[in-house]
Amino acid sequence: NETTPTNRASREEIESDLKNLPTMLTPGQVAKIYSVQSRQVQRWADEGRISSIRTPGGHRRFYKQDVIEALYENYQRVLKPSDDRFL
Repeated sequence: NETTPTNRASREEIESDLKNLPTMLTPGQVAKIYSVQSRQVQRWADEGRISSIRTPGGHRRFYKQDVIEALYENYQRVLKPSDDRFL
């Protein structure tokens, strides 16, 4: 049973949720974590929002630690919106 850290905010909880995944993730695995389509993950990588590497065969792979960091940064933005948004 795979879990997705959609309602988590701490880095430790995110790491715990993803501990059973391999070190290198496919776009499909990352998409499942974020609850988006794999094409969206590819766009994020193209935009530099999440780092990736290419295999010798040209396939994109993501380091699990980079995915954890990106999740944590995204949650921090959501949990701490700028004050001027509410004026």
